[in-house]
Amino acid sequence: MSARSFSVGKSRRDDLFREKDDVTLPILRRIIIRRPGLFYAVLMPSLYGPELFHLRERGVPGRNIFAVERDRQVHAVLADPPDSYPHLFGIQTTPTAMDIRHAIDHIPFTEIDLVYIDLFGQPNGSHLQALIKLFKLHQMLSGTVLIITYGRNRGSAFSCRLNARLVSGTVGQAYVESAIRESGHRIYKEIRGHEYVSRNINFNITEVLF
Repeated sequence: MSARSFSVGKSRRDDLFREKDDVTLPILRRIIIRRPGLFYAVLMPSLYGPELFHLRERGVPGRNIFAVERDRQVHAVLADPPDSYPHLFGIQTTPTAMDIRHAIDHIPFTEIDLVYIDLFGQPNGSHLQALIKLFKLHQMLSGTVLIITYGRNRGSAFSCRLNARLVSGTVGQAYVESAIRESGHRIYKEIRGHEYVSRNINFNITEVLF
């Protein structure tokens, strides 16, 4: 989440991302949480997103949630939330603001039930390395859900050209399958691709069930 998204507040954020929430909320609601105290999640971003509020409303304690944030202003709020942000109390995060590839080294959970990654732009080699590291260091349980969002209209020229050459499934699926092969992780049970348009930008959401 950018500093601008942080400054506009939750109501403005919800208005800006209405089309996205129409896709992600049904995915989140399908996740079975039988024992909230034993449910572990990694979220990026995690300040105002409905994924965080959804987990807290279902009883998942803050200590079971790890936040990834590269914006220093937003990270400062996550690391030491004021009283006006009670949904952030207890949440764990990195020592400093950092991107997901480096943040994965700080995730304290060996097994994870939900991974939510919002890339905004198209995935690239750095994101692939992040997924490989994630799968090597942290076990996706039976029933774990991985959600990856990326914007198809945005990204580096190289990544966009490379991704355009992928012809089987979605770009998100290709990155997930490549990371699984490289890491030696268990294969997923099911993968679904979702699309939405927000402010004339095309987005793809890849939902992976392990």
